Amino acid sequence: MKHLSLALLLVPLLFGCSGAASSQRETAPVKVTVTLDGKPLADASIAFVASQDPVPATGKSDANGVAEMTTYTSGDGAVLGSHNVMVVKNEVTGKEAAELDSAAYDPNGSSLKVKALIAAKYSNPGTSGFVADVKKGKNEFTFELKSK
Repeated sequence: MKHLSLALLLVPLLFGCSGAASSQRETAPVKVTVTLDGKPLADASIAFVASQDPVPATGKSDANGVAEMTTYTSGDGAVLGSHNVMVVKNEVTGKEAAELDSAAYDPNGSSLKVKALIAAKYSNPGTSGFVADVKKGKNEFTFELKSK
């Protein structure tokens, strides 16, 4: 089964693309651990959204629930300051539609279904209840999600 980082696909649309290097704000390394009911949450997409910065930091948790955040370049962390945090984990099942130029194309052919594997409140930075205050130097955060 495929896992889709839906939030990470939408982030560029919501926040735009980063500008030239000179417009980049200072970042600090950030390591995140995500658990669900006390167990590591693998393959979760995490985003740090700062109100003062249009570019979020993003990461994907490994088998141990650990993610390294990236804003501009791989592993650079997150912009200094306060961030609302969102965590998304979805499962995508079904069949993708054929390409438009394919003889097999059917405009109603996609049967992809997206199922949220964690509570919807965590997928919104305004309702997740998680905030991360990124400071100079190394930063580590743990976000403990509950299934109920």
